[in-house]
Amino acid sequence: MSLAMFETPHRAGFFKSYRQRLMKHYGLPSTTLKCPKVVYIDRQSSSRRFSDKTEASLIELFGDLEKEGYGRFEHVDLEKLSVVDQIGAISDASVSHRSL
Repeated sequence: MSLAMFETPHRAGFFKSYRQRLMKHYGLPSTTLKCPKVVYIDRQSSSRRFSDKTEASLIELFGDLEKEGYGRFEHVDLEKLSVVDQIGAISDASVSHRSL
């Protein structure tokens, strides 16, 4: 039932106020990006992971896209970060993808 809210399209910036309050609560800066930031959340230590070759290709592709100016890319392993650092790592993401 809670997933139903994600099935309905939301206006641009729908989550902005929530993001700003969360950032303020944890004392993290609220940023505005001029270009998209893509965060790849590494789950290679889980049972649901990409092959090493697939992950390396994906990271290389994102690196190439960043060099061409299509956005910024950040590769994070949330398991190695504190909760506050996890929030900071993804707080200004335009796109976030985790391996399935």
